[in-house]
Amino acid sequence: MAIVTYALHLTNSAEQDAAFARLTLFKRMNENGIYYSNLNLPAMTKTWPNVNPRYGPKPVSTDFEAHAVSATAFVVMTYTHKARVKEAEQCVLWLQSMRNFIGGWSATYDSCMAQRAIVGYAVLRGFEITAYNIRINLTSSSSNEESHDPVVITDGNLIDTQVRDVERAWGVVYIDGFGNGYALIQMHVGVNVEFNDKVRRPAYVPFYVDVQPMLSGRNFSTIDYHVCLSWRTENVDVLKATHSGSMFFEIQIPTGYRVEEKDLKTMIWGYHTRNLREAENWPGQVNFGFEYIDFNPICFQFQAKRWIPIANISRYYEV
Repeated sequence: MAIVTYALHLTNSAEQDAAFARLTLFKRMNENGIYYSNLNLPAMTKTWPNVNPRYGPKPVSTDFEAHAVSATAFVVMTYTHKARVKEAEQCVLWLQSMRNFIGGWSATYDSCMAQRAIVGYAVLRGFEITAYNIRINLTSSSSNEESHDPVVITDGNLIDTQVRDVERAWGVVYIDGFGNGYALIQMHVGVNVEFNDKVRRPAYVPFYVDVQPMLSGRNFSTIDYHVCLSWRTENVDVLKATHSGSMFFEIQIPTGYRVEEKDLKTMIWGYHTRNLREAENWPGQVNFGFEYIDFNPICFQFQAKRWIPIANISRYYEV
């Protein structure tokens, strides 16, 4: 319904107002803002121990979270198309609170739509600010004696990502910001657990993934990866879908190894791997982008060669 409403506004259809009125039936609200969804979604906990709010961690992603993010993004784009920027503010706040990654949400499609909606909103809203000048100070309840460099945002570094490390943090991280402008703050947390059952895993894994590395050559200087991907048959009942949307597959490789760029380009241009649209080297890993994954297994292989004589080997690599 959201994408239809947005399309009707782009074409200036006579039905655009009627469609927008029907869209309000899916309007929902929580402490983080306004969103559009078939179901109520859990929000970050928000308490008020004093005059400043305290936010808890974001809940684990649900199956319908990506749909809600996409729908809300189309609503934001509809508002910005009609130059009703003030009304889109609560939707933008909710979108920002649903990020699961730095720059990403739950899936490829909803991340693209949300980024597009937020950029369009920022372009219109940015004219209200003549000069950016924001200062953000970071402290934690466990390291009050430690000083951290403040984050300073000006017109010159407006689009730059700034990162600060708060070591050995437990309890509460305090954020004190003041100035003129808008800023998005995200916190990436890593914890170590002693037992396997304490690892937080997704409620359901929709893909079947099989990776078989074969080591060869002198000192195992060559690794041949054999990969097979498929969409699980149970997804028809669980997710009501016969195939996935756009999907990116990331596989970590040992330090010092690298896949030759010409081999990756040959995989794309040769069309030997079904639905493969992108393949790229990334620090410490290789990324593959697929148009979609269905029940028929997509199998391919690639070779990583040792480029730098480094002996950093881990027992586990993420896929």
